[in-house]
Amino acid sequence: MPLLDESADLEPEVTVRTADSVDISFTDLLYAIVAGSVFQHLDPYKWSWDNVIIVASVLVFVDDWVLYHAQASRIVGSLRNYTFLLVSDIALLLLWYTAARAGSLGSVGLLWFVSVLGCFYLGAGLSEFLFDDRGARAALITSDLMCCAILWAWAGILYVTAWHSTYWIAAAVVVTLIPLRVHAWKRLLPFQARTLTKSARIRK
Repeated sequence: MPLLDESADLEPEVTVRTADSVDISFTDLLYAIVAGSVFQHLDPYKWSWDNVIIVASVLVFVDDWVLYHAQASRIVGSLRNYTFLLVSDIALLLLWYTAARAGSLGSVGLLWFVSVLGCFYLGAGLSEFLFDDRGARAALITSDLMCCAILWAWAGILYVTAWHSTYWIAAAVVVTLIPLRVHAWKRLLPFQARTLTKSARIRK
């Protein structure tokens, strides 16, 4: 049974965030707490693996947070849905935190970073799939799962070849994910804009 309302496109009772409202959810607070716990390890005066991986993780964090809010309005409000979302979000934030702190291991942390981040995207994709895979959300699921595959491929290469990790490899890992995330943004954010416009017309 999908967790999204199958008649969401037909019924006018769609709950969305509007530009003139401020909606700070418990999940937003969790995001802020976890991000803050990682930012405290960032040292702008010392370039290290810790800093490199934290910066890469922040890019992932921002991408995930924006896309989370872009599709959250499509989820039907119910205790079951909110409970699942809370558990899922906590699990994903723990994975993200683990990946972000991999730099504390030094250069070997890059292998751990790409491996754990792959698990993060796998969890995100499975979570999205359980909420139905229609329309723009299908693009996000595909992007998440492909990011997982790419990251695990990088992990396999790093492990098998025993490459000496360098900063350019970390940059290359991030660059390979950008086209997939850009595609998800193009599909999902215009979709969110149309939903907001529809809601504004209904309220008038």
